[in-house]
Amino acid sequence: MTETETKEAKEGKSLQNLAADFAALRDDFAKLSGSVRELLQTQASSTTHHVIDAVDDARRTLTDEMAGAKDRLETRLSTVTTDLESAIEHNPLVAVMIGAAVGFVIGVVSRPHK
Repeated sequence: MTETETKEAKEGKSLQNLAADFAALRDDFAKLSGSVRELLQTQASSTTHHVIDAVDDARRTLTDEMAGAKDRLETRLSTVTTDLESAIEHNPLVAVMIGAAVGFVIGVVSRPHK
């Protein structure tokens, strides 16, 4: 074997080694990409579950608060109605006068103006 043939053989082996290294690097990169993709999917799934849980908690809290507000409003309206009925029973003449005054004001406001 001549020196040129030996040099060409070494270069051929170097190219083969380089090609093998690139193939290994490509495989490692593919594995790394797969691992990163799995990690991102896991994190996205976890975040989605946390957001859904938070929304459900907020919805339940809002529903509870709205039910409480409705109960308080109904109680307050019942109290006001009872008080108003009591006032009308005790002072019927004043109630009639207030009703007439309110009717007069509505009539004046709703009358067309020239």
